[in-house]
Amino acid sequence: MLTTDVCKSLKLAMGGLGSSSGVGATGNLDMQQVRVEGAALVDEEESCPLHPMAGVVVDNFPQLSIAGEVGIALQGMLGQGFMDQYDLELDAPKQRLRAWPRASLPDSGSDGSDGDWRALEALGMPGRLQGLLLTVPGCLEPVVGLVDTGASHTVLNRQAAYVLGLRVDMGAERKVRGIGLDNSVLEMPLLSLMNITLSSARHVTITPRKSGASDASASANPVDGRRSWRFCNTGARIKGPIATFPEAVDVGIGDIGLFQELLSQPQETIGDFDGPVALLGQDLMTQMPLRYSAARGRLWFRHD
Repeated sequence: MLTTDVCKSLKLAMGGLGSSSGVGATGNLDMQQVRVEGAALVDEEESCPLHPMAGVVVDNFPQLSIAGEVGIALQGMLGQGFMDQYDLELDAPKQRLRAWPRASLPDSGSDGSDGDWRALEALGMPGRLQGLLLTVPGCLEPVVGLVDTGASHTVLNRQAAYVLGLRVDMGAERKVRGIGLDNSVLEMPLLSLMNITLSSARHVTITPRKSGASDASASANPVDGRRSWRFCNTGARIKGPIATFPEAVDVGIGDIGLFQELLSQPQETIGDFDGPVALLGQDLMTQMPLRYSAARGRLWFRHD
């Protein structure tokens, strides 16, 4: 994702690949297409070339406004096209980013790094999305959380809040705004959650539900007579490491349009998404050092 000014300064041809639109967390985005060629990842000592990437041109997105408020001139965002080429380590407290060639990130401790690195296996989903299981104390069962490196805040849809056993006061004074699928403004109540844990989700499955299904759970289908799907087997016993986050997170509760935009599929395949889901924001993910290999579908969190 690049701004118009950056595309002009880099002499990138805009719009040649057509245009598109989508529903972001804060509203509809109209985007021109752009192809990025000859780019490289550069620091003070090295330059690592990047394969050509397809991008979009957007001049108004939430992170741009947030950065501007603290005096940072943000010029774009790195998306899946970049993540597929390099494995990354982000240490937000130390403001450090390290990169390894694709799928070559060392296993926990094999590179001599300090700390207890805990490897979590992500669930691969349509659209190259990846997910982990999120739990809180007292929940009925875990919910799938989408790994979104561009999301600032963690959000739960209403079904996820119910499954996690949360009591939501829709009239609460503390709220945050979001955008629904029909571009309506959502006033989402904020809940402060502590002791959030993330764990592997590789065992989770996707369960389609045919239109007109007669089982009791079909009533959750957002549009009667349409195919829908949800995650299944989330309540199976958690195996392997877990990452427990030390700080409380203010979580927004609401059915933002981004969930449907990211997860719903054509009706001739599995159809609309209609289950519990969360969006894992940077307020949670950057609490401890993180390693991410999109190519291997694996994340590591370091417990010091």
